[in-house]
Order: sequence, then structure tokens, then C-alpha cells
Amino acid sequence: MVQELDQRYNALLQMYGEKVEEAEELRLDLQDVKEMYKTQVCHHLLLTHYSHSPSSAFLLESVHIQLLRLFPSVLRKGPKTGEKLPPIISA
Repeated sequence: MVQELDQRYNALLQMYGEKVEEAEELRLDLQDVKEMYKTQVCHHLLLTHYSHSPSSAFLLESVHIQLLRLFPSVLRKGPKTGEKLPPIISA
């Protein structure tokens, strides 16, 4: 009787551990997706502003500064690899 309860308890602990790992992996995946989405939104905003006013470097730079304030880690490095993104404005 005690041995059977011990086996069931150990099986439940193992299943719980697997679910905890799965939840952590999903949380990390969601975090990555959020970072990718923010990156896409930022780049879309920059491209939209740039295409409407290609001669206005000041406008583009101010938008870029605002986006850096909102999403500093996204614009300064890639979400997973840590690679630097190309410069937004070429002088």
C-alpha cells in the first residue's frame, strides 16, 4: 500500500516537472515572438515614415529616437541572436 502510494507520488512529481518545463519553454517562446513582433512594428513604422517623406532625415531620426526609447533592446540588437541591426539613417 505504501509502496503503491510512493510510486503514484513519484509519477505525479515527474508529470508535474514535465509540465513545468513545458510551461517555461512556452513562456520563452512567447517572449521571443513578442520581441520579433516589436521589431517588425518598429521597422514598419520607420519604413512608413521614410516612404512618406524620403527627404526628411530629421523626421526619420526623431521617429527612430522615439522607437529606441520604447523598445531599446529590440532596435539595438536582434531578438535571438544578439546581432546588431544595420543603421537606420545613413549620413
